[in-house]
Amino acid sequence: MDWLNRYDKELSILIHTINIHLNFEEIQEHINMLRFSSRCYNHLKPVRTLPQVVNPSITTTISRNQTSATNPDNLPHFPVPKLNDTLQKFLRSVQPLLSTQSYKTTENLIREFVKSNGLGEKLQQLLQKRADTHENWLSDWWLIAAYLTWRSPVVVYSNPGLYLSAQQFRGTDDWLKYSAKVTSAALKYKQMIDFDQIPKDKMGKALLDMGQYKKIFGTCRIPGHNMDQVEFNPGSRHIVVAYRNGFYKVPVYGNNSNDILSESELVEQFQLIVANKSNQNVPIGMLSSQQRDDLAKAYEELIKNPQNAKSMDSITKALFIVCLDEAVPLNKSELLNIASHQLIHGGGSKQNSGNRWFNKTIQFIINENGLNGLNYEHSPAEGQPIAVLADYINTQVLKPSDTKPRVSKQTIQPQKLEFNVSQQTEKDILAASAHIDELAGNLQMTVLDYKGYGKNFIKSQKMSPDSFIQMAMQYAFYKYHGVAGAHYETGQQRIFIHGRTETIRSCSVESLAFAKAMCDNTVSDADKLKALKAAVTGHKNYTTMAMKGEGIDRHLLGLKMIAKENGLPIPELYADDGFVKSTHYRISTSQVASVNRIFMCYGPAVDDGYGLCYNPRDDDMLFAISAFNSCPDTCSKVMAHQMTEALEAMYSLLLRVGERPISKM
Repeated sequence: MDWLNRYDKELSILIHTINIHLNFEEIQEHINMLRFSSRCYNHLKPVRTLPQVVNPSITTTISRNQTSATNPDNLPHFPVPKLNDTLQKFLRSVQPLLSTQSYKTTENLIREFVKSNGLGEKLQQLLQKRADTHENWLSDWWLIAAYLTWRSPVVVYSNPGLYLSAQQFRGTDDWLKYSAKVTSAALKYKQMIDFDQIPKDKMGKALLDMGQYKKIFGTCRIPGHNMDQVEFNPGSRHIVVAYRNGFYKVPVYGNNSNDILSESELVEQFQLIVANKSNQNVPIGMLSSQQRDDLAKAYEELIKNPQNAKSMDSITKALFIVCLDEAVPLNKSELLNIASHQLIHGGGSKQNSGNRWFNKTIQFIINENGLNGLNYEHSPAEGQPIAVLADYINTQVLKPSDTKPRVSKQTIQPQKLEFNVSQQTEKDILAASAHIDELAGNLQMTVLDYKGYGKNFIKSQKMSPDSFIQMAMQYAFYKYHGVAGAHYETGQQRIFIHGRTETIRSCSVESLAFAKAMCDNTVSDADKLKALKAAVTGHKNYTTMAMKGEGIDRHLLGLKMIAKENGLPIPELYADDGFVKSTHYRISTSQVASVNRIFMCYGPAVDDGYGLCYNPRDDDMLFAISAFNSCPDTCSKVMAHQMTEALEAMYSLLLRVGERPISKM
């Protein structure tokens, strides 16, 4: 479905978060702390003078009897699905992954769980009671469980990269002028968000929650022991530029006004920053690539020094970061793969990884050699606001440079953010450098630029392009590995107030039957086509259920969370093979649809899996495929080859026996 999932890449743990390691009292304490400070932010109104606002919160919980300033469109509250419906869907979804005996065990556990007056019924009643007094019963739990308590590094494991078309700079001036155009376009888009001038997203005629758009600028994740925080500064008046591992505070508005500086004024500041190329800086940014508890300890040490705390405060409060990267070696045939690595992790300590602060929600990355895109931290928002921003920037940079008069009467000087580095921080940076080199070296990236056909051909066969592509992935995985793979696709739930995501379980009884049929030369074309149509229809139906709040995984998370809250036993279902195997997502996927030749990329969700993000365009498709070198059973290049063969085989089948045999479009 083309409207579905402009982008959302989630962590592997998103469904495993049901196995939360904090006790519930700790989680409830975190929720209460966040809820208290959220009220200030959620009642802010765009004003002509935008003051700086610090708010370590992201969601709010308001009872049905209260008026919510966060729900001006009166969006529906997030529902609790019927228990039996969820468990029957769950049982069917695990069938392709289990042996006959394991399936019977899961079936028996479910039968016990749903007994009248049993544990399942009690948990369902408690969850419904919570839903009756919350706009969204999941949102507080979700932020903490899925993001802020997740302790793996955000680099590779969480933050996606988004590739924008490579540029050809004729020199430093071209590079800085383009960087200024990107900066100016992003600031204009922020202004449109502030004054509610962007079109409201819709799903059909239904309005979608737009709250995430207001959370992407001026936002930063703050490392903490056991749990991070998120700080919002929507009224900030500066950005930060990263260059040669140094950070510079750059004002972007005129004095005493909300007028964005002209592109020429931004260029002037960028020129002052890059003027001294011999400038060497301690790579403080390397720290942000660490495992979260290690980072929390290093960050605590860093900001003990008042000067360091002041510099970090400027980075935290910045609207976004512009990373002016040094050139890396390019190979034309590997251009997209190299770009993916630069955007996800910066290439390691010998390249541009230190020229980042990975906790920042938005970092624009513009390499001197023309590679450019962004990296974004996931916790405050899903990918759609980021993807829409990228499309807007793509449009704006094609326009002539602005000719607006100077906003400031004198040249504005960027401010170098100074750091006093202790011996312990030096050790922390060395450890982080070794860690990022290990992460970067372990990640495989292969971008498949498939030109065979695109959405137009799939639509001509009266099939959903998204469902068709998802089944191609299932087929490719089965052909390569000989087994079905648990398969995650992100489903948006912004039709509900504060809605985030639901899992679309793309591995199904129908997808496995289709993959087996395509791999069996004794199966007729007619039967293969029948299997393809059944698999596509099954996926499309599941997607519709998930978008309506009738999915499986968020409901299961809620049941376990409510058990923890009430001191009740955790159902055996969560330790069962059916649950464990079906949430070990060997195929972690998202669609980022754009008419532009852009793609999003990210690491696998599990050690023996693949990350697979795709942009299906009218007549071609882009796939960014990742795997880990540490796993001998997976290979991104082989998976790209298998995807190509799967798409070609499905095309050939439809030419032979499809509804309307036609040539490729």
